[in-house]
Amino acid sequence: MAEKNIYPRFNFCGDIVIPKRNNPWVKRDTYNNSEKISLNMGIKNGMNCVYVSAQGFKNDTIKTKNVDNEDIEIDWDDRFDKDTVDMVSSMRKYVVNLGERREFITAWDMIEYLESALTGYAEPIVVAGIYKLRPGTGAYKDRIFEEFQIQNVYAAVDGKDTPHLTMNMDLYYDKNSIDRSEEKSEGKIFMNCYTPMWSAADAAQKMFPVSAVFNTSVLDMTKEKHKRIYDLKMRYLETKSKNPVHMNWAIGVVNGAEEKEFDESCLTDVQREFIEAGLNKLEDFKPRGNIYGEKVHELRLIKPLIKDEFKECMTAADSGMTAREFEDMIYSPSEDETVDDMVKKSYKKPATKAAKPTEVEEDDGIDTLF
Repeated sequence: MAEKNIYPRFNFCGDIVIPKRNNPWVKRDTYNNSEKISLNMGIKNGMNCVYVSAQGFKNDTIKTKNVDNEDIEIDWDDRFDKDTVDMVSSMRKYVVNLGERREFITAWDMIEYLESALTGYAEPIVVAGIYKLRPGTGAYKDRIFEEFQIQNVYAAVDGKDTPHLTMNMDLYYDKNSIDRSEEKSEGKIFMNCYTPMWSAADAAQKMFPVSAVFNTSVLDMTKEKHKRIYDLKMRYLETKSKNPVHMNWAIGVVNGAEEKEFDESCLTDVQREFIEAGLNKLEDFKPRGNIYGEKVHELRLIKPLIKDEFKECMTAADSGMTAREFEDMIYSPSEDETVDDMVKKSYKKPATKAAKPTEVEEDDGIDTLF
């Protein structure tokens, strides 16, 4: 299983969305007698927009790790010294390249640099970092919040960096995790999974609940290639094991309104009546431009990643834990709420019906079908 402080990693490419002036994208504040700086901006791909963030603190001493992954302490005033920067582990650095490569060993300095460099920046960028699930506190202690924390920012390269909102995640599940109740009606299969993350409250690694979706509505099962994609995904999702299995998955992050096909479900009762009477055709009521459904937030399963420890796996891999051992690893939010309750709260299924299968060119691959 993943080691301490190892998190799922995301990689987004798209246009920058800067919040409006009444909601500053860079804020300065104090926290526990320390100066604090934070950044919040969106990365947009089509109608989807996911917000990424970073926060840093000004302290006399910087606690980090060297290239040998050993704990080290650096004086604040020495943080720009080249020899000092070189000795810090690459996993603890913040790298920005918007025409000039810059390396920082504090999020504070990265944020201050981005505040200037991204102001008025109009080109697509690539943002990479870690995905964290953060338990709420106080009145929000029964909720878990997701954060996409920035580590690297690059200028997108034409012909190489195509727009996307994706991440990799090690998902754990068993035979009871899959929910196919809406596969026929909505074109979606839901997976109630877990992923390992460090819990500061427990000072240990715990399993946090994650709801993922296999969006089958984009597949046309009359096409042999689409049927093969469906069968391959299901081979890694379905299991007969009561003990947890796990698999590293490529995930597509969907946060926005998706384009939908104009059909009879879009009509009013009056419009439908006129069509039935032969006075109008469906096309007569089709609005100009694209049609979008309600906003959705989903983590969609693109494909299992068959490499590294999973390169020989024909199905999801054995986790090496019994169901009882796994239960002890599950993060517990509060005494009066079960983990099952928290899983249900973490995702709301959309009320709208899924669109009909999208027409896809024969050369479209699995990476585009989610």
